[in-house]
Amino acid sequence: MNALAAWGPRQADIHRLELYVEPWNEGSWRTAERNGFVREELLRSWQEARGQRKDMYMYSRLRES
Repeated sequence: MNALAAWGPRQADIHRLELYVEPWNEGSWRTAERNGFVREELLRSWQEARGQRKDMYMYSRLRES
């Protein structure tokens, strides 16, 4: 994740990276936060997985000015 988070914003046409993490997956959202991603919101019933709707945290990392 760190390599992608560092590479993406250096590309001319990438201004924002987003990722989506299930709220119960603490390891993933802590990793995202350590790599400069900011939690923006909880997307309720955002994704279907195995016939059930799942909530997801949405994170973003913006290009530094």
